[in-house]
Amino acid sequence: MHLEQILETLALLDLEDTNISPFVDILTKTAKIHKNEPEYWIISTYHGPDLEDVFLGLLSQGFRVVWILPYSVGLRISKEDITLSAKVRERIIFV
Repeated sequence: MHLEQILETLALLDLEDTNISPFVDILTKTAKIHKNEPEYWIISTYHGPDLEDVFLGLLSQGFRVVWILPYSVGLRISKEDITLSAKVRERIIFV
């Protein structure tokens, strides 16, 4: 089952590894390499301007991009606490 494979892979992530490339760089490189893969799912509590730029850039290139932003992590108690541009805010899914 594909979902099981994804979950097993996520379980192997080393959160202590400080040698990991920034997510924005990985996403940008992946989109350049896999132009035939038109769908990206971003599940991230990070929401900096650099990720917003990549998100909007992928959309403008015709990729289907779904961004799920968990906002009830840590001290955030509402999605209004999250700073996002209006253009991005209307397109992401808050959970």
